Amino acid sequence: LYDMAGNVWQWTADWYQEHRRIESPCCTMENPRGGEREASFDPLTPDIKIPRRVTKGGSFLCAPSYCRRYRPA
Repeated sequence: LYDMAGNVWQWTADWYQEHRRIESPCCTMENPRGGEREASFDPLTPDIKIPRRVTKGGSFLCAPSYCRRYRPA
């Protein structure tokens, strides 16, 4: 395979969180699924309780650097 950047968006099982946890030691999996479900709700819409998940990757319209980010949106 060659130059697959931009091939597909991937919806992961990780709950979205505003900031990545940095207090855990390197290479230790504290919670491999990401943040907590309740923390993934959008704070701008408090009456709507729809959990958000992390998307990774990108479309052909994205730069390759977006594919390496936590959340490209």
